[in-house]
Amino acid sequence: MAIVKMNKFSLLIFDEDKIAFLEKLQVFQNVEIINLQSEQFLQSHEGFEQLQKESLPEELADYEDNLSKAGFSLEFLKEFIPKKKKKSAIKPLEKLTLQALEKQVMTSGWLEQYENIRTYKETLKKEAIDEDTIQTFLERIEDFQYAYEYYHNLIERTSVLANFLRTKETLLIAGWVPMNQNEAFETLIRQVADERYHLEFEEVKEHEKKSVPIKLQNGKITSKFETLTQMYSLPAYDEIDPTPLLVPFYLLFFGMMVADFGYGALMMILTLLAPKIVHLTPSMENFMSFFFWLSIPTMGFGLLYGSIFGDIIRMPALIEPTRDINTLLLMSVGFGLLHIFFGLGIKAFMLIRDGKPLAALFDVGSWLLTISGAVLFALGAMMEGFTQIARPSMFVMIGGMSLVVLTQGRASKSIGGKIGGGLYALFGITNYVGDIVSYTRLMALGLAGGSIAAALNLIMRFFPGRSFFIVGPIFFVAAHSFNIFLSLLGAYVHSCRLQYVEYFGKFYEGGGRAFNAFRPLNRYVEVKK
Repeated sequence: MAIVKMNKFSLLIFDEDKIAFLEKLQVFQNVEIINLQSEQFLQSHEGFEQLQKESLPEELADYEDNLSKAGFSLEFLKEFIPKKKKKSAIKPLEKLTLQALEKQVMTSGWLEQYENIRTYKETLKKEAIDEDTIQTFLERIEDFQYAYEYYHNLIERTSVLANFLRTKETLLIAGWVPMNQNEAFETLIRQVADERYHLEFEEVKEHEKKSVPIKLQNGKITSKFETLTQMYSLPAYDEIDPTPLLVPFYLLFFGMMVADFGYGALMMILTLLAPKIVHLTPSMENFMSFFFWLSIPTMGFGLLYGSIFGDIIRMPALIEPTRDINTLLLMSVGFGLLHIFFGLGIKAFMLIRDGKPLAALFDVGSWLLTISGAVLFALGAMMEGFTQIARPSMFVMIGGMSLVVLTQGRASKSIGGKIGGGLYALFGITNYVGDIVSYTRLMALGLAGGSIAAALNLIMRFFPGRSFFIVGPIFFVAAHSFNIFLSLLGAYVHSCRLQYVEYFGKFYEGGGRAFNAFRPLNRYVEVKK
């Protein structure tokens, strides 16, 4: 539930060990290489200019040529793969070591088949397609996949040399590695170089925090929502990971906007069955798990609203959306205020953590007093039973507004500048009003989806005679599939919007750079240690 702590390493290793080391490092998949040959690095590190830049071997051009040949063959054969096979279950990737993959490629004779494909493609300009020849090529498609995987990984291991500096017999390598992987990293080096190396780890310095790569580490449920954070922006190294802080609200908002037990149950069933029917890639597994967890609040609000595929099944509801509109409106605004206050609370925590308690009071406390006072004052003025809190809450609001005016211009040197800055900051209350109104979409989307579902059911009930039993089910499936798509898309987009604008705007800046591990392609083969 945090940003993974990183440290920088500097490694001096003998030239004769570099090939074996890079193979181990690529499979390790927990290191990001730093470019020591960049002008920026050399200018900021005196003494390194005396070292030579490691050059790329001439063989790199041959590797790239072979990769191009494998890619050409796969692209050509892709057009002839039967559609049924394309739609069939995705096979699990075969697990091979780098050595086993190399042996497979070198003994497969794929280059001869490439020449046959290239020659055959030329004949297609004059002759018709020969199904038997195409089938022969398709039977060897795995050879081209293995070749593509092998040469891509080999090019990566060769190209990475352009990041290193060298002496006559040694290489200097630097990079980032998670602190919890330090021991495993050094064990990897010993496997290759025994004791013939020099390794140093450095903690992140203050001026390096903006350049530290970011890797998130969250729990079983929370990790499925990391893509939401990544779509906005990864946190800076000295920020907090907002993912665990958005999950409860995202679940709540999504469920309230879809709010149908039938739709939620269908989501749950499909996301549970999909991994059992087809092999899913890790990203697809995360996608399925993401919607599995979203199905739970969707069913919960569906029961609350008494909605199962609209009104196809009548059931008692604690809240009737078409009648209890004011209740839904108050719920939406209430959840919105909780969301905003929670975001402000996180900002206060971060300021106090950084040793700025007064800034937390001035920048957060003043707005909490202003907003809470204004909300309670409005309740007291408009609703019976709350009239007694109107006057005290008015004083709370005025006190908060005064604190805003007196403190938000404190960066200015002149008294006029301080007051002017405070008055300008007070105008920001309109932004909070807009934020609160924005949460009414929780009510609006829930009502819209439920109303469309009910209207579709009403249309189906008008089918006369036997057509109700013949055409009705087809119409039901098609119409509700379309409404499910619209509901899920709308809830996904608008829940993201509430997180990114109304929530993140209170405490989160982002700007982090993703950890770019030196790793194998793993497109056609999963390279194992």
